[in-house]
Amino acid sequence: EDGSTTNLINGDLLIDGSTTFHSLASVTGTGDIEVTKGSKADGEGDLAVDFRNRGALAPGFSAGSFSVDGDYTQLFTGTLDIEIGGLTPGTQHDELIATGDMHLDGELHVKLIDGHVPAENNAYDILDFATISGTFDTFQFDVLPIGFAWDTSQLYVTGELLVGPALPGDYNNNGVVDAAD
Repeated sequence: EDGSTTNLINGDLLIDGSTTFHSLASVTGTGDIEVTKGSKADGEGDLAVDFRNRGALAPGFSAGSFSVDGDYTQLFTGTLDIEIGGLTPGTQHDELIATGDMHLDGELHVKLIDGHVPAENNAYDILDFATISGTFDTFQFDVLPIGFAWDTSQLYVTGELLVGPALPGDYNNNGVVDAAD
């Protein structure tokens, strides 16, 4: 609820089902929050605890920020749902911020919203982290205009998802032609 504070003391908060974090609400304490497999969290979290995602996390309210003052861990059953409707992080496209370690696995889904049509050399800063480990196993992107492709080459370096020219033979659109294609 807006303006509320939840304090976890030596215990974890398990999200089993669906929950929305409102922008003025905060969670603090010594426990963790975990989204269980098959469950979903969304909204503009301002969490001062570690966050584990075994389900789905959708930052913002149709473009917004989700902030974890601690570690963010996404497990192999987890999905991060990102919406992109422009170039400005937090207002025109989603961003996930972790002041601690960001451990990635599972899936990244990227959906275009508000009629936004990405252009060559667009950069979307969707991940902010102190340190990062792991990678997403699977990507699901909305289709770009002919001649353009999503480029994940900087995703685990700067947190940016890029748009570049399509690379012939790069069927999985990861910016590299390799055996995975």
